[in-house]
Amino acid sequence: MTQVESGAPPAVSTGGLSRRQFVVRTSLAAAGLAVAGGGLRAISTRGPAYAALPYKVPGEEALVRRTWMAWPSSTSIWGNLLGGIQTDIAKLANEIVKYNPVVLCADGSSNATVARSRVGAAVTVIGSIPVNDCWIRDTGPIFRLDGAGGMDAFGLNFNGWGNEQTHAKDSLVAQNIATYDGIAMTKATVTGEGGGVIYDGDGTLMANKSSWLDSARNPGKTLAQIEAELLAQYGAGKMIWGEGVSNQDITDDHIDSTVMFVRPGVVIVQLASPSRPTSVWSRDAIATRNLLLTAKDAKGRSFQVITIYGPSTLPRIPSSQWSTFFDGYLNCAVTNSAIITAQFGDATADAAAKAALESAFGRPVVQLNLDRLMGDGGGGAHCVTMNEPVPTTGGPTPTLTPTPTPTPTGPTITADQTTVRRGAQIKAIVTNGPGNPRDWVGLYLASASNSAGGIDERYLNGQYSPPSTGLTSATITFTAPGATGAYNFRFFANDGYTRLAASQTFTVT
Repeated sequence: MTQVESGAPPAVSTGGLSRRQFVVRTSLAAAGLAVAGGGLRAISTRGPAYAALPYKVPGEEALVRRTWMAWPSSTSIWGNLLGGIQTDIAKLANEIVKYNPVVLCADGSSNATVARSRVGAAVTVIGSIPVNDCWIRDTGPIFRLDGAGGMDAFGLNFNGWGNEQTHAKDSLVAQNIATYDGIAMTKATVTGEGGGVIYDGDGTLMANKSSWLDSARNPGKTLAQIEAELLAQYGAGKMIWGEGVSNQDITDDHIDSTVMFVRPGVVIVQLASPSRPTSVWSRDAIATRNLLLTAKDAKGRSFQVITIYGPSTLPRIPSSQWSTFFDGYLNCAVTNSAIITAQFGDATADAAAKAALESAFGRPVVQLNLDRLMGDGGGGAHCVTMNEPVPTTGGPTPTLTPTPTPTPTGPTITADQTTVRRGAQIKAIVTNGPGNPRDWVGLYLASASNSAGGIDERYLNGQYSPPSTGLTSATITFTAPGATGAYNFRFFANDGYTRLAASQTFTVT
């Protein structure tokens, strides 16, 4: 369901908004659920840079020169979840590059080689900008344009969300990308993350106090000081502050999880499905929506507020994990000719979100299964992308030719889960096979040799007898072994042991 609203806030449901805790703080076991104190208010400040600074951050709908992404490779951060996170990052990169160029930063040459094996040839992979993790929305530079063909950037001094995660390499990503581009970069006098601010490109910013008034990020700074600096750096004139939620996820409630500017004067807010239990996240989302219904932007306009709702069910996810699963449709990637967002398997809610985004942006919407990124990682397509805009000169808007769909580079096989219980179902997903009728897939103990044979082996039709005609792609359902341990799927050619591809390792518990 989608609603467009204006004026005084109506009665609303208090259904719960399920939010994945990005990385759960060790101190949370004893922490209470609490929205940051005080009432919500819109703060309007005319920043000194608004009239004087030539550079301004354009809106998210601006034409994209390229999308920056980062390849995760740290087992110390991800453990056995790494393979699934990499799969979703590769899936996103391969989709985004259909609409505009993508540059994927990997941590050195060996990780760049791995990344290249997982993405299409159209994705540019570089190993010269080291990274700790994939959250480039928070680590990357924020690009600004001057309207006369010039571009620079600024950085927000990323410190691992207040020293919650290792970040020695990620703290340098903003400067390294600016250097790669050959543009000047300014370091802000505040510390934070790109996902902590949304912007309309026409003078209005929005953020949650909870992710900025933080002693681990900005000790001793007042809200007024933080606001003045953000306005100056973004080249904006008005800040709208929501309260947010403190100490319940590693970001302290980034605003880009709940709200998205479509264009100046138009904003989308996601509330929880009314059928879900109420939570601190759902209450904060309702308060944020109500704030926007009565706020005005930097040009004095009232907002057109579009409300969408999260899924009522997550059929692919165990119900015990729903309360920590991040189900945000608005955490999406905006490309030159499409919006890339998630789908969660709730057909009604998925379709309603797709229709709302297509209507709002006037672009087709592509929905991907990003369960591993959003469930295990707690972030979506917006969190792992940073758009570099096309510099404009004030004349006609330049037209970019979309990058062609990448040509498949060879056979792949992927397990649809990183962890599965003994005796439960797990699927092997095969693509780009050679099409021999007797090509086959084996479920292997990860330590076993190819010639040892699989614990279970099936042809691409999912049967023990080959199909009459060869298949190049398939989804094959296996039953997880009865013994715990590390396993993988392997794809072989024509009833032999010529291995075409192997999946990531998955764990049977």
